[in-house]
Amino acid sequence: MSLPFLAVREQGGRVSHRMNEILLSLLAGLLVGFLFSAIKLPLPAPPVLAGVMGIVGIWLGGALWKFVVVQFFS
Repeated sequence: MSLPFLAVREQGGRVSHRMNEILLSLLAGLLVGFLFSAIKLPLPAPPVLAGVMGIVGIWLGGALWKFVVVQFFS
Protein backbone atom coordinates (compact mmCIF):
# COMPACT_ATOMS: atom_id res chain seq x y z
CA MET A 1 0.00 0.00 0.00
CA SER A 2 1.40 3.39 -0.97
CA LEU A 3 0.71 6.47 1.12
CA PRO A 4 1.30 9.51 -1.11
CA PHE A 5 1.67 11.96 1.79
CA LEU A 6 4.68 9.94 2.99
CA ALA A 7 6.47 10.08 -0.36
CA VAL A 8 8.49 12.83 -1.95
CA ARG A 9 9.74 13.04 -5.52
CA GLU A 10 13.48 13.56 -5.63
CA GLN A 11 15.64 14.67 -8.52
CA GLY A 12 15.52 12.13 -11.30
CA GLY A 13 11.87 11.24 -10.55
CA ARG A 14 12.70 8.76 -7.76
CA VAL A 15 10.19 8.48 -4.93
CA SER A 16 11.61 8.55 -1.40
CA HIS A 17 9.44 7.30 1.46
CA ARG A 18 9.74 9.19 4.71
CA MET A 19 8.34 6.56 7.05
CA ASN A 20 11.73 6.16 8.76
CA GLU A 21 11.84 9.89 9.58
CA ILE A 22 8.32 9.76 10.99
CA LEU A 23 9.00 6.69 13.11
CA LEU A 24 12.32 8.06 14.40
CA SER A 25 10.62 11.35 15.31
CA LEU A 26 7.90 9.49 17.18
CA LEU A 27 10.48 7.38 18.99
CA ALA A 28 12.51 10.46 19.96
CA GLY A 29 9.39 12.19 21.26
CA LEU A 30 8.37 9.15 23.29
CA LEU A 31 11.86 8.90 24.78
CA VAL A 32 11.99 12.60 25.70
CA GLY A 33 8.49 12.48 27.21
CA PHE A 34 9.37 9.37 29.20
CA LEU A 35 12.64 10.82 30.51
CA PHE A 36 11.17 14.22 31.43
CA SER A 37 8.29 12.53 33.27
CA ALA A 38 10.68 10.13 35.03
CA ILE A 39 12.76 12.99 36.45
CA LYS A 40 9.62 15.03 37.20
CA LEU A 41 10.29 17.92 34.81
CA PRO A 42 7.53 19.67 32.88
CA LEU A 43 7.18 18.39 29.34
CA PRO A 44 8.98 20.59 26.78
CA ALA A 45 5.85 21.15 24.70
CA PRO A 46 2.94 23.59 24.53
CA PRO A 47 -0.53 22.53 25.68
CA VAL A 48 -1.55 19.47 23.65
CA LEU A 49 -4.22 20.79 21.29
CA ALA A 50 -2.58 24.18 20.78
CA GLY A 51 0.76 22.51 20.02
CA VAL A 52 -0.73 20.06 17.56
CA MET A 53 -2.69 22.80 15.79
CA GLY A 54 0.44 24.95 15.57
CA ILE A 55 2.37 22.12 13.94
CA VAL A 56 -0.50 21.41 11.54
CA GLY A 57 -0.66 25.11 10.68
CA ILE A 58 3.06 25.22 9.92
CA TRP A 59 2.76 22.15 7.69
CA LEU A 60 -0.29 23.56 5.88
CA GLY A 61 1.48 26.89 5.34
CA GLY A 62 4.43 25.09 3.75
CA ALA A 63 2.13 23.00 1.55
CA LEU A 64 0.20 26.14 0.51
CA TRP A 65 3.45 27.89 -0.45
CA LYS A 66 4.48 24.96 -2.65
CA PHE A 67 1.02 24.93 -4.28
CA VAL A 68 1.13 28.69 -4.99
CA VAL A 69 4.63 28.48 -6.47
CA VAL A 70 3.68 25.57 -8.75
CA GLN A 71 0.36 27.11 -9.83
CA PHE A 72 1.42 30.71 -10.39
CA PHE A 73 5.19 30.86 -10.82
CA SER A 74 6.14 27.75 -12.80
